[in-house]
Amino acid sequence: MEFAGLSARGPESSSVSDGCEFSPTLFNPRNHAPGPRTDRVIQMAPRVKILFVSNAGEHLEAVGVLNGGFESEEPAVLLPARAAKILFSRFPEGTELVTGEEASSEEEYIAIPERVSARVLTPDREGTAVECILYASTGAREILLSDSAIDDLGVKIESFRKGHWRFADEDGIRESEPPQRW
Repeated sequence: MEFAGLSARGPESSSVSDGCEFSPTLFNPRNHAPGPRTDRVIQMAPRVKILFVSNAGEHLEAVGVLNGGFESEEPAVLLPARAAKILFSRFPEGTELVTGEEASSEEEYIAIPERVSARVLTPDREGTAVECILYASTGAREILLSDSAIDDLGVKIESFRKGHWRFADEDGIRESEPPQRW
């Protein structure tokens, strides 16, 4: 299976496909009245920097969303197709389309039979390496880490709304990475 029409140039800026710039500061859900923009950024989920390494030794360092609603029996990662192309110039043999159930719909995903090594990276330490199963989607805009991946990576979420998290073996609270949209 090949990545039709995709380039491996990496993530785009934070813009949606119609050219409109996305900014989480444009809307404050606590105040629906129109008013001036503020510099306050509304953080909606904790994000961490992850290093992915394929069996062929290809590397991808990127930001992933700690998505507790992405449930899986084994550690799993959903990659935007552009991110997957950095790890795989061609999908491995045995790659197939699967249907996954989301909260409000069913979606098709590309199930990649090869696992990758994943670990959380911070300026002061590297987390434990975990083998993850992979899915890819042309519709995904961010990398998503499943509940099992979060647990096995040794990450504890302290506040979804504030984007606070920590490693399981530490007491300090860490701030979320900025979103990385593909």
